[in-house]
Amino acid sequence: MVIDYDIFYLIYFIFNLIYLIYLHLFLFNFIYNKNPFITAVLSFFLLCLGQFYHGQILKGILFMLIAIVLRYVNGIIGFLFILYAIYDAYKNAKQINQNNGNYFHDENLKNGNRV
Repeated sequence: MVIDYDIFYLIYFIFNLIYLIYLHLFLFNFIYNKNPFITAVLSFFLLCLGQFYHGQILKGILFMLIAIVLRYVNGIIGFLFILYAIYDAYKNAKQINQNNGNYFHDENLKNGNRV
């Protein structure tokens, strides 16, 4: 019995092509589009989880440490900082969506102008 490997390679190629199209249309789109409401809810239930959701790990850890220290120093200031962290996560999600996943977007650099 002779197996025709050309058909297997063709099927393999078609499945890989479909998979790459799926990744491009759906998965990569979800990576860069961050929902600001989900980000705020994540940060509300678990401190700085919204920053982790954005991929801002160092910022999330820093905010968490600052919030813990401020909570022990003065409860009201710590609570206000937690509200700021929620607002920051919400604001960053909107900024990420506006700039197609670019955290450090600068319109002057895009146009070639130096600041």
